[in-house]
Amino acid sequence: MVVEQERKRVAQLPVHSIGHIFCFGNVLVSPFLLGFCGENNVNLAFFTENGRFLGRLQGRQSGNVLLRRAQYRVSEQ
Repeated sequence: MVVEQERKRVAQLPVHSIGHIFCFGNVLVSPFLLGFCGENNVNLAFFTENGRFLGRLQGRQSGNVLLRRAQYRVSEQ
């Protein structure tokens, strides 16, 4: 993943080392990056310049829903 600021590369990181991206202020995110993050389980969160939460994009959840439901049933007994 490459981060650019004013058309200059400021960072380049392998996607497997990234779990979350926090965007503050007026940040542009390409549709390709949105899909890429979703496919690679990288969460995107958006905030105002003052830090007020606006929303987030979260990739696919992994796990077995049937297993999770069975665990909840057992915990309620």
